[in-house]
Amino acid sequence: MRKFIVSIDQGTTSSRAILFDLKGKAVFVSQLEFTQHFPKDGWVEHNPEEIWSTTQIVLKKVIQKSKSLKGKNFNNWNNKSKGNNNSLGQAYWKGCLQCNSLAR
Repeated sequence: MRKFIVSIDQGTTSSRAILFDLKGKAVFVSQLEFTQHFPKDGWVEHNPEEIWSTTQIVLKKVIQKSKSLKGKNFNNWNNKSKGNNNSLGQAYWKGCLQCNSLAR
């Protein structure tokens, strides 16, 4: 039975899951963009429920490619902040990240 490693890359504009073989070669990639909200100039917000939903979808797609995962890696480069209501399992507000207008 072949073994794989799955990596989740939570980017600025999308959720991506990558399936690697044990030699580090990418075998399968699934990626979905999520909505960018611009409430005012220089601000960018993300809906944490949409981020979680897209993450689940891409992860399920790569897991379907292999049922024998050897390890997991989670990466989030952004400075996103979000508050969670643990009793409801829902976020209090949209994820907010630092954005430089020169990057647009």
